[in-house]
Amino acid sequence: MDIQYPCVYENHNNEFVVTNNPPEYLKIFVRGSGFNLLGQALFLKRNPIYVSLLDLNNKVTELSTASLLDDISDQLGSNISVESVYPEIIKVHAERKYSKLVPVVVDEEFSFFPQIRLKSVLVANPPKVLVSGPKTSVDSIDEIHTTNLTDKIEGDVILRNIDLLTPSKSKLLTIKPTFVDLAVEVEQFTETSLVLPININNLPEELNLRTLPSLVTIKFLVSLQLYDVVTEKNFKAYVDYKEVNDQVNRLKVYVEQSNNLVEIIAVSPEKAEFLIKE
Repeated sequence: MDIQYPCVYENHNNEFVVTNNPPEYLKIFVRGSGFNLLGQALFLKRNPIYVSLLDLNNKVTELSTASLLDDISDQLGSNISVESVYPEIIKVHAERKYSKLVPVVVDEEFSFFPQIRLKSVLVANPPKVLVSGPKTSVDSIDEIHTTNLTDKIEGDVILRNIDLLTPSKSKLLTIKPTFVDLAVEVEQFTETSLVLPININNLPEELNLRTLPSLVTIKFLVSLQLYDVVTEKNFKAYVDYKEVNDQVNRLKVYVEQSNNLVEIIAVSPEKAEFLIKE
């Protein structure tokens, strides 16, 4: 009869990474009395057979299972003899391990308490992690992402032990460390508004276009630190003459800001009527 034993690979040479899937079980063909064989068949929990990978090289390492016969025989006892082991040879494919530092990208979808916003770009600590594995796999990795963060933030906080996502491109890659910390700095914002003149973009020199109304009101959130700094000079409101056609009687009002200091939450009106004179 045959008996299956779990196979555990130990003493792994850390200079190499195994790139194939060596067998997880060894099939042992045995001979003995019916009573002893029945006992083995009913005994489901078996100690694993340990296979050393200390002699790995950069090619294919062939390990003879004949060297494991003594260990297997000791487990089975003197009343059962081992006839053979399958497979006779365990082939282990390996490549020399390659490592490089890769930046961590923070994936976040934070929700904030009213009028609370991020103060600065989020940077993980550490900002880079060590990715190791076969060179071709490591070379294909340019960044490592955090798990998606969905915490609700109400003040400055340090988020600890944020898991990193192992790249799906290769199961042979390892990441150290497997988690990072994140310092989240926030600031208080307040709502305010400004009135801007509506400009005309792309208007031919021979034409005159006037919008109705000629002014637009924008509402925006601005940090308390910048409240007295932001003025009309930071914005430009405009309509685009290129959007004029026979089916359009109102033009969309666009608002640009020069340095992204605020979060615009409303533009009123969103569209303006217009008159054209030659």
